[in-house]
Amino acid sequence: MERAARVAVVPVACGWSDVGSWDALADMGPHDGAGNRLTGDVIALDARDNLVLADGMTVTLSGVEGLIVVASEGKVLIVPRGRSQDVKRIVEAMKGRG
Repeated sequence: MERAARVAVVPVACGWSDVGSWDALADMGPHDGAGNRLTGDVIALDARDNLVLADGMTVTLSGVEGLIVVASEGKVLIVPRGRSQDVKRIVEAMKGRG
């Protein structure tokens, strides 16, 4: 900024969310009537407060709540909401398996 010839500042009031975890993503965007955030080919029966991202496969839920389900590239991640930081440990375990 020291060498900038012209600088303008515009005040703005907008929301901010640092989407740094699956839990944060679950709280964003549209939800169905049961609080599920569903993306892709997903069937949710009697399911509440879940985040499901299905890429290239069908994911079905029945009678569950508070889960994060990510299905992509032939792999499926399932963790309870609030434990999405476990992904780091999961990735390390997968690396150990080769």
